[in-house]
Amino acid sequence: MLIAVVAFRYATAEDVERVVASARVLQRASRSEPGLRHYAWSRDLDDPLVLHVVEVYDDRAALEAHLDGPALRDHLARTAPIPKEVVARRATDGGHPVDVAALRHARRGGRS
Repeated sequence: MLIAVVAFRYATAEDVERVVASARVLQRASRSEPGLRHYAWSRDLDDPLVLHVVEVYDDRAALEAHLDGPALRDHLARTAPIPKEVVARRATDGGHPVDVAALRHARRGGRS
């Protein structure tokens, strides 16, 4: 069953270009992951400080592999010092919501 994830994040004017540069690296690396059908970052048309990402996976195993993989880990490390006003994620698995944050938290043994 396909899993679609839609996420967004706010960046500050001072940090948005660093976030975009890191997202480009993440996007390039993620697109070669098995089970990933679509992965794209974009800027909001009305607010260039809002970044969107749309992800589509073949199944939960592919999503979990991405969440545990080096591409995302490296991106999070590169952007960790950058303040995040909000990061929201919505995912569906055959129409059923998937709590991506809880899934990431559980897969890290309760660590963020």
